[in-house]
Amino acid sequence: MSSSEIVPQDENEIAGTRMPFSSHLEELRSRLFKAVVISVLGLVACFAFNQEILAFIVRPYRAAMDELRQDPTLKTVGVAQGVFVAMKVSFIAGLILTAPFWIWQIWGFIAAGLYSRERRTVYRYAPACMVLFFIGVGFGYWVLLPIGLGYLITFGDQNLVQPWIGLSEYLSFFATLTILLGIAFQLPVAMMGVSRTGLISIEQFRTKRRWVILGIFVVAAVVTPPDPITQTLLAVPLCLLYEVGIVLSWFVLGSKRPPLDQAILRRRAIKLVVVLALGAVLWRPVMSLRARGDAADALTLDREGAPKFSELLAEPELLGETPLHAFRTVQAPDQECWILGGKERFAVIELKIARTKTQIADRHGRHLSVLHTDAGVVSYAFHRPDQVAWDRLLPALEMALEYGSDETLSVVHAILPRLTGLTAPSSSENWPGLVQEFAKVNAGQSYRQ
Repeated sequence: MSSSEIVPQDENEIAGTRMPFSSHLEELRSRLFKAVVISVLGLVACFAFNQEILAFIVRPYRAAMDELRQDPTLKTVGVAQGVFVAMKVSFIAGLILTAPFWIWQIWGFIAAGLYSRERRTVYRYAPACMVLFFIGVGFGYWVLLPIGLGYLITFGDQNLVQPWIGLSEYLSFFATLTILLGIAFQLPVAMMGVSRTGLISIEQFRTKRRWVILGIFVVAAVVTPPDPITQTLLAVPLCLLYEVGIVLSWFVLGSKRPPLDQAILRRRAIKLVVVLALGAVLWRPVMSLRARGDAADALTLDREGAPKFSELLAEPELLGETPLHAFRTVQAPDQECWILGGKERFAVIELKIARTKTQIADRHGRHLSVLHTDAGVVSYAFHRPDQVAWDRLLPALEMALEYGSDETLSVVHAILPRLTGLTAPSSSENWPGLVQEFAKVNAGQSYRQ
């Protein structure tokens, strides 16, 4: 059937659905009323669970603040702002929950004025748009939001600028980041649309690939912390989406698609294999850099930039003498486990952290406090338990043996014979095997002090 036969058929189809203007208004009023009613019902349903929804939204913020040892409570200004925020959260969640219904009502009103081929196109692409949108939102929530918060909260000198974050400001930041990523993930669908209309050809997508990738990395460098790993986490998915968009744009052109150039395909395949091979080769060294950083952070005493509670770990009262080294084995938002060693004594200390408004200075009771940040006083309670599970002590030591610097290894080598009772091997390279065997034998057992 020719295109000249299709258009009159579509026009006759539209002509059969034409209504007077007053009837259009009545239908619009009916559909909007249904959409509003279902949205209000969604708001009411979500308001009943507004605390659970809010807890899910603020979870990345609380995790970031706990890791930074800062108060994870979001602030409100004014007496009634908490109520307004709860309603705002419920309204947003209600709109998302009822989106399929009210979008269907709007679409039902618009579809009457479209050709059948246009309706089929929308039906074909709408599910992909929804899936990509939610993938982008999830990527922002679980990947970029925690990383971005950790960087932004600690940016600058906290002695000059104290972080004071309101609930409303955080919700705006959360909504902006996640929604923008959801929109950014629509890139393949947008590329298919412009290629079908002929505005941009497949060849133009290919020839401009280098500039697009450069632009993606520049944007990623601007909107993410100055960390190459974080920038790559944002840029690589967008680059992959661009490549997927090129492939899908070629498929949707149908009979109009350009012929494939076998030489270009071979070159692209070779480049892809090289990139994957480089990624496989570099993955372990990159992860090792992070692991080395974690191993180095396990040392505290006499290290520049160490946490402020290193001042307390250095107190002679904890060990009965001045500690020479302290090694962290367990790290949690409110608890630490440290191995302290001096010339004569050796101990495993548990450190519990609690935020308090009252400064306590009871050195004899092992309950000390220091000003951890300008946001307030943090109380540290030290406890020397009778026994500690080996599973809490050995994993960090094994990681330090594999990734630690010379400074870290010297401390770990001094700790291991006194902690495990093992005889120091003739070569330090034999320590990892001894510790692994010791861990297997003592699985489920405890270190007794």
